[in-house]
Amino acid sequence: WESMGIAFLLNPKGGSVAYTGYTDSSFASPVSRTFYELVFTGEAPQISRALAQAKSKHPQDVWMNEYLNTLGEPEMWVYTAKPGTLKVESDLKAGVPGRVRVLGPDGAGLRGARVCVVQRGTYLNAETDAEGWASVSAPEAVGKAQLSVIAQNHAPHSSSVQVAKAESGAQTPPRILVDDDSEGESKGNGRGDLTPDEKVEIRLKWDSPPEAGTLKLAVGDPRVKVERGEFDAARPDGSFLVSVPASTRPGGQVWAEVRLEKPGVQGAWAWRSPLPVQGPALRCVRVRVEDKKGNKDGRVGWEDAGGEAEIFFTIFNSGNQPASDCVLVLSSEDSAVKIGQPEMKIGAVKPDDALESRAFVFGLDPAYDGRPIVLMLAMRDKEGGKWSASVRLEVPPAPPILLSHDAGTNCVNLSWRPGGTEGVAGYHVYRSLKPGGPYKRLTEKPVKGMTIYRDLEVVPNDDYYYAVTSVTGEGLESVRSEEHHARTLTPLWGRKR
Repeated sequence: WESMGIAFLLNPKGGSVAYTGYTDSSFASPVSRTFYELVFTGEAPQISRALAQAKSKHPQDVWMNEYLNTLGEPEMWVYTAKPGTLKVESDLKAGVPGRVRVLGPDGAGLRGARVCVVQRGTYLNAETDAEGWASVSAPEAVGKAQLSVIAQNHAPHSSSVQVAKAESGAQTPPRILVDDDSEGESKGNGRGDLTPDEKVEIRLKWDSPPEAGTLKLAVGDPRVKVERGEFDAARPDGSFLVSVPASTRPGGQVWAEVRLEKPGVQGAWAWRSPLPVQGPALRCVRVRVEDKKGNKDGRVGWEDAGGEAEIFFTIFNSGNQPASDCVLVLSSEDSAVKIGQPEMKIGAVKPDDALESRAFVFGLDPAYDGRPIVLMLAMRDKEGGKWSASVRLEVPPAPPILLSHDAGTNCVNLSWRPGGTEGVAGYHVYRSLKPGGPYKRLTEKPVKGMTIYRDLEVVPNDDYYYAVTSVTGEGLESVRSEEHHARTLTPLWGRKR
């Protein structure tokens, strides 16, 4: 079997290993072969594009896609010739769209080169056209900027350039503001920020508003839905409309980019601003069970059928604002579970703080068979924030039924019957020298494939007490079975006549 790694290393054109697979995997996998051909024939100019094209041609080959691991930058160019030197020209002025031209060693314009202008933490990206020209968004200020260019089969270019003062046509940047005061189309808490599960308007405040053009909005978080993403720049009351999903995590920020496109002007003005995401974020971090009316082992099991148990939830606020007047609501779709009082008030939870709830009491139907229990916990606060958690109580199996023993002078043979629950993978055997324990586990690993056990670590004429437990494949262990008493025999030569 030939691997992708071997194929790369033996490639007659040379080059470094960018992706590799397991050495015992067949190179005949369609996606791997296509990827190899795209890389080494130069059809795909970048490693990431080669992988994307190979996946698109063979979407059913999922297993191979999962272990294609990069040993290099996905944006790395695929070189098919000796790297040449780039020649870069720029015309950058503050407040107006700029132009950058990229030329190859022969002086001809180079198509498909990536251009990036960095100034004051703002990145202006573009790609060159057929003549080598790239239109970049308007730099914000006069001064130095860093210009970087990368292109296939050329050495990367990096230089410091000067952003000049514009003679005319400059556009002052706006302030990008969040309007969530629940008026008009907004639906929020009125704090002027982004909060999960809000619909907000984004407005622009100008010192010198543009007289013409189209304003467009883009956001950096793909979860944030832009419902209205453009309007006429001549409208003083124009706004964008976005929806912030409940899954957006408070404490971070969403980058908003506003672009101004003017008729007859190549390129665009662009301004970026971080919009903070504020609010609480509740989640359940711990579950504690007390079965005081069951067998008191701190977990729910088949033996609690017909009884009641208490469950406690620890709620943590990972957001950056307090959650006030919090309410928990517990429910279950399992017909065997009967919840007493499903709703509980727990008060306020501060940021980076945790609070354990009081006890929810739930009962189990007498016919409950020991299957796993799924509980749903809904959480809400005063501001209308909503969160939820699903809790699965993994229920240990029923213990086996210890049937009999056969005692000799130096051994005890035990036999038992399975307890009847599914998922049992083996059994552990315990022994005590006194009734009721303490017990010592005799089996290092669960007994599998049989329901018998021979204890050879006993002495003649003595009493022993045994119990057996069931163990699932996940390692859940049942309570001990009913205790079984065995007494070893006295040797014939040790008896009195």
